[in-house]
Amino acid sequence: MTLSDTKTSSDPPQPSSGIDSNLMLQEAETLLEFDRVREMLAREARFYMSREIIREARPARHPEDVTRLQDETAEALALLNTKGDIGLAGMRDPREPLRRAILGGMLNGSELLVLCSIFQSMWVARSTVMMIADEVPLLSDMASQIRDLREVRTSIVEALSDSGDVLDSATPRLGQMRERSRTAYQRAMRIMERLASREDLKPVLQSNVIASRGDRLVLEVKSSHRGFVRGIIHDVSSSGQTAFIEPFTVVDAANEWREAAYEAEKEEERVLRKLSRSIALHGEDAMASLQAAANLDSAVARGRLSLKIGGIRPKTSFDPVSDEPINLVLLEARHPLLGDDAVPITMRLNETRRGLVITGPNTGGKTIALKTLGLMALMHQFGLQIPAREASELPVFEGVYADIGDAQSIDRSVSTFSSHMERVIRILAHASDRSLVLLDELGTGTDPEEGSALARAILDCLVSNGAWTCITTHHRPVSEFAAKHDHLTNASVELDPETMLPNYRLIMGLPGQSYAMQVAQRLGLEQPIVDHAVTMLDPLRSQTESLLKSLQQERDQIGDVQQQAAEDRAEAERMRAEAEAHLQYAENERDKAIEEAREQLKSEAQRVRRQLRRLMREAERDNTWQEARQSAADVARSVNSEAWMATLDSPLSQSEGGAGAQRPRGMPASNPPKFAIGDVVRVESLGLTGEIVELDRDGRAVILSGSMRFQARPHMMTLVKVSRSAPTSDQSSSQQPTPTKMTRVSDAAGDLDVRGSRVHMIESMIPQFIDRAFMQGLTSVRIIHGEGTGALRQAVRDILSRESHVETFQPAPRNAGGNGVTIAMLE
Repeated sequence: MTLSDTKTSSDPPQPSSGIDSNLMLQEAETLLEFDRVREMLAREARFYMSREIIREARPARHPEDVTRLQDETAEALALLNTKGDIGLAGMRDPREPLRRAILGGMLNGSELLVLCSIFQSMWVARSTVMMIADEVPLLSDMASQIRDLREVRTSIVEALSDSGDVLDSATPRLGQMRERSRTAYQRAMRIMERLASREDLKPVLQSNVIASRGDRLVLEVKSSHRGFVRGIIHDVSSSGQTAFIEPFTVVDAANEWREAAYEAEKEEERVLRKLSRSIALHGEDAMASLQAAANLDSAVARGRLSLKIGGIRPKTSFDPVSDEPINLVLLEARHPLLGDDAVPITMRLNETRRGLVITGPNTGGKTIALKTLGLMALMHQFGLQIPAREASELPVFEGVYADIGDAQSIDRSVSTFSSHMERVIRILAHASDRSLVLLDELGTGTDPEEGSALARAILDCLVSNGAWTCITTHHRPVSEFAAKHDHLTNASVELDPETMLPNYRLIMGLPGQSYAMQVAQRLGLEQPIVDHAVTMLDPLRSQTESLLKSLQQERDQIGDVQQQAAEDRAEAERMRAEAEAHLQYAENERDKAIEEAREQLKSEAQRVRRQLRRLMREAERDNTWQEARQSAADVARSVNSEAWMATLDSPLSQSEGGAGAQRPRGMPASNPPKFAIGDVVRVESLGLTGEIVELDRDGRAVILSGSMRFQARPHMMTLVKVSRSAPTSDQSSSQQPTPTKMTRVSDAAGDLDVRGSRVHMIESMIPQFIDRAFMQGLTSVRIIHGEGTGALRQAVRDILSRESHVETFQPAPRNAGGNGVTIAMLE
């Protein structure tokens, strides 16, 4: 079920009277101004065919169809909220050129571009919807019917320019033909320009302008001197003063130009016919896609309008096989055509009380309330959401019938009363328990007593047959009848008691006052006359008016209390939201401050790290370790950080990981291991392995790794190999250290072997290795990772790409390890 299907939806059975129900339903739509709502919806469509569908469609009449339309609209809203829009566009009707192509006609470049643009737009719309197909199954079903016409689009784009001209590259011959035509034309123009500039011909020429007549180049020659220019006369001016002559000397060149131009035009025509045939071959798919796109855009247009009017989806309450009660509930419904001026109204009817009688003064809003109800019903069954509050509820009507306004026909000499009564008679012939009947000022235009009696009888007939009925009236007996009837409810509109101006509010449960005396007095009728009129009223009527006024005052007081309570609740909610906003702001500011502090510390840490590296390089170059240690201590104290003081444990340490990572750096282990001179140990924080050559009483060791000597405390070292003989402390001073080969780091200071390592292991190992190499002054290093699956190689290169000291890196030459080794060049 789509909106286009509602044009042919099945009609309810015709009554025996034979009156056309469709005509009556269309009359009701016009009286309720639903055509204006439909036009509002059409303007929300982006596709020509969508607007046509919307303007021709009718409200659905069956619950399952209404449910389907409302489901489509709900999905359209989800799509708009998720994707913004579907990108469908095309305000020109594409069907006429498409049909012409299918019938074998040739389309021009502009028509082909229009179709190409629409085909592209449809495919974009399809792709957009299919991105969230699971969330919008009905819309995705429509979108899936849009075919991929990419082959046609591509052929058009490759052959035509943006302005619709056939490109030189459209065929191999076309460019050559056009070049030949241009060359011949330029040659012919040069001949003509020479003739036009000849001194001996100037007296016989009207001007030196090169004109054209019928694709021939001509000179403007004075008719009196045409014998001076030998050639072909193609035309004469309307005054007879000028002859347009093609000189014989240019005929051959002009003929060559026209022949070449004709061949080029035939080639262009061949291209256009080929493109038109391509469209014809896909004509069936194109037509189906256009229809699917139009249905899709119609649904999205309903979503757009529903958003614009602040619509909600009412509960559909009309399933004859369900045990649920059938209700008609409109909560704060707003007339959709009045915009911001609309005053919300609330109506409540149910299975038991299906009739509503609205009374009150003229211009008080009775007819607006009637039309609002009718429009809500029609919009709901058209698939639109309605401008009302959540929890509103509407039945699905097989027909909405209305008699609103003055339908007097002067041509037919029919009175207002007769015209209204004819329409009411037709409505009575069609109304059923699946109908909504709206009658404005029932019983007017005739004797008040008789009109009131007719109104009561008609009203009783309608509600007795189960029709949902809403009428407006001035007749008090009708409202009194409604008050006593089991299937009717009263409602009223009122005037402001101080200004006597309408406020357009609808009050359920109370009949209205006419306010005739008050209005007359406000308009200037003398007070004695008004007082005399009051004395002429039935005393019982006066008592009734007084009672109604008292009830309305009490209702207003209750309303004021409720309004104050609502305002208090709103104020409490506002204060709660404001408090939450302040709390959120404070939390955001706190997080921002923490982040700024973190960035500042990070920046300071980087500065200190660079300074330490510089000091270590100078120390290694000048062999002044003690001075470097003192300078490093000064730098560390400058940032007042225990973490930086811990770097003194190893002048070359640049990592936060390593053996001490599980406790605060600088804190000794609870049970530090015992080491001896000659032991081979691993300092994880530096990624280095070497032999202990000196030990002090605190267990701090001097370690030799290759040509590098450095210090480390016990908690930083991991035992790799125990010394064969544990020398005494006094022997250690005279012992010559024996260099020990590093694990992972090869004998070459610029090599690092990570084969067999895990990726998470090398993430700290490689940066430390690069830092050490940089401080040693190396210009390049080699990292040996092996070929394997390539995962370790890729991880190595990812890490190198992030290192600031690495300028470039590349695989080693084939004879030096190839893809199993990466060489990094340092800055």
